[in-house]
Amino acid sequence: MSRLAILGAVAAMCAVANTSADGAQVNGRGHATTVLTFTLRVVRVATLGGSPGRPMGEVRLFASGNNPFHWPGKTSLGSTTYHWLLPDGDTTVAYEFNAFTQLPGGTITASAAKLPMNEPATLAITTGTGQFAGATGVLTIGPDGKSVEIFKLASY
Repeated sequence: MSRLAILGAVAAMCAVANTSADGAQVNGRGHATTVLTFTLRVVRVATLGGSPGRPMGEVRLFASGNNPFHWPGKTSLGSTTYHWLLPDGDTTVAYEFNAFTQLPGGTITASAAKLPMNEPATLAITTGTGQFAGATGVLTIGPDGKSVEIFKLASY
């Protein structure tokens, strides 16, 4: 058998080994990973005091359409608290932007190093607890001017 044929056979075995019987991808630990995307409606509660140059804000999250919690629309599901750093005198950019979301069954933490203010934001999901333990993915805040948060969990 040629080297090329051997490499092709190994690649095919690896592809099969990384897919479960139902077609879900399998991570390096042998557990099936899924992509979970859901949108929650946002109602702004307040911009909290925080400390000088480091404000805080909070929004309430409500069920919107299909959601993994199987709660009817307009049901309060939890909240997201934001923390960010504003450079001296500059209100157009936030640094060290962090979001901590509490939902039924666990929490999701996301962050970004630098974000323009008053625009849609995309943060990397860095961790989670409970049913979201080990979460990675993306949190999008306010796409297209809508009052929503969109969670796209690549694994959890």
